Amino acid sequence: MKIHLTAALLLFFSILCPRPATAQWSWGPSVGLNAAGMQTETIPNRVESAIILGGQMGGQVGLAARYAFGPRIAVRLGGQLQFRTNYLEQDTFFLEDAFAYQLWSVQVPLTFELTPTERWFILAGLECGSLLGPLPNREDWQRLDFGFTFGAGFAISPNLHLHFNYLVGLPRVAEGRFRDEETQVQGVYYFRSRTLQAGLTFYLPTEP
Repeated sequence: MKIHLTAALLLFFSILCPRPATAQWSWGPSVGLNAAGMQTETIPNRVESAIILGGQMGGQVGLAARYAFGPRIAVRLGGQLQFRTNYLEQDTFFLEDAFAYQLWSVQVPLTFELTPTERWFILAGLECGSLLGPLPNREDWQRLDFGFTFGAGFAISPNLHLHFNYLVGLPRVAEGRFRDEETQVQGVYYFRSRTLQAGLTFYLPTEP
């Protein structure tokens, strides 16, 4: 049974990576822009509990390393310094006025890339990060955040890749309290991060 399973795995990877000699590491700088938002939840629940808070533009810069198993599949690991701005509208029911959150963080994405065509690729993976510096004092914040990321990209050239990805944060990164003006019931609201990113990565040329 173990022999058949091993043979099946070898066959699977031989199909994905028909040219083992092309497997190689590449690395280089990565820069980009982001539009950040936060999904809210409230207890007790209200209709507005599913709103996505408006975001403003931010940016990120870092390094990325990519290991290509062959022409179709690769693994990408990165590290980047990211700046995000979240803007909360004044009519948000649990805030009395508009407020902007400006957050710095270190992000570490790990993604798998599948290239079904010559230049287009799709990506999916995990991303974790930690907030830096002083945190907003309106809510109780936690520094650690992580979630799923997915998207697509285009190889402008063998060394220059354009990619778009969306991060869905899993943990509640912040918690605050509010009072419902209609019922005078005290409630709790939570934030979960949502970030749309666009980036360029230039992989330094490597020797064949």
